[in-house]
Amino acid sequence: MKRFLTVIVSAVMALSVCACGGSTNTSDNTNDVAKKESTTDITDLLGFWHDRDGRQYIVIENDKGSLYRLNKSLSSTTIPSIDGNTISIQYVGKYEIDNSDEKKLTCIESDYVPKGTVFVFEKESIVPIEDIISNKWIDTESGDLLSFKDGKATVERKTGASITNAGQNEIVGDILYLRDFDCYLVSKDGDNIVLSGDKGSKFMSESAADDALKKYSVGEKASCDTFEVTLKDYEFTERLGSSNTTKLFERDVVWDAPDDKDMVYILFHFDYTNLSKETINMYWDSNVTIDYNNGYLYKTADATGAYIFEDDINGVYSKYRIVGLGGINYKMDLSPLQSGKYFSAIPVPKRVSEDESADLRIIFEQNGNEIVYKIR
Repeated sequence: MKRFLTVIVSAVMALSVCACGGSTNTSDNTNDVAKKESTTDITDLLGFWHDRDGRQYIVIENDKGSLYRLNKSLSSTTIPSIDGNTISIQYVGKYEIDNSDEKKLTCIESDYVPKGTVFVFEKESIVPIEDIISNKWIDTESGDLLSFKDGKATVERKTGASITNAGQNEIVGDILYLRDFDCYLVSKDGDNIVLSGDKGSKFMSESAADDALKKYSVGEKASCDTFEVTLKDYEFTERLGSSNTTKLFERDVVWDAPDDKDMVYILFHFDYTNLSKETINMYWDSNVTIDYNNGYLYKTADATGAYIFEDDINGVYSKYRIVGLGGINYKMDLSPLQSGKYFSAIPVPKRVSEDESADLRIIFEQNGNEIVYKIR
């Protein structure tokens, strides 16, 4: 009897051990299966994610994942993959998925993003894309222009160079995403939309930038970092010479009308002070532009007869100074803080003089700084 009970107990213990072992193995297998199964579909993650500071952005598409910082693409690859609750994007990194009401991605591993950085999902656009692509934008610091056409974005550098992207343009949340190009933070400045980049670039619509630009009237003194100017007067004329007795000033020489019969001169006089710490030459270093109807430009550097000349104190121009236009090396240096009196006569179409309802400006420029006079 005693031996029989011993056999029974041993059998029960053996079964118990087998049961426990089987249970442990089954549990491990179940966990392995759970780890391999995705709880999130890739379509649930498509879109734009930004970190809490709004400085870095993850863009997930069906066949691509990209990591951006404002104004700069850091990396991208093809086909993001999901393993359990982790999304892996080669070079961009691995992120833990929180697919609750506030969708979040938490950085687990990345060459670019600190571990633990949280990205939240952009749910809605605050500005319609149409409000962006229908305007031209100007960088308020550099003067660069950003424009959109046929689904492409172009930046025209003030230096004459241009950069064009080849992709779609989207606004998601507060981010303007230009594929293979730049990322910009979209914000509101009063009633105006502003696009800001990570390196301090800020684009405003041309109309908003123009509204914010200080404009001066004839007779007002204006100054900037490098020069000070006072536009004294202006007039339209077909001839410059002593025969123009009804005009503003006497002259002892005559310029004939421009070669094109449909052109006239716009003649203007101004006082100028060099505020820079370098000596400048007014003939070469300063430029004046006539801006008619917001974009028709006529410049001192573009047309024969359209340079800057020194003005006699009594308003009479000497023949020597006019001949200077023909190639004589006539120096008009202005030392730092030195002032002078000048004039210029720029050929423009007659329509400019006749269309009194259109906007007309004279823009003075030196070393990248501009002063604008709104004369009509």
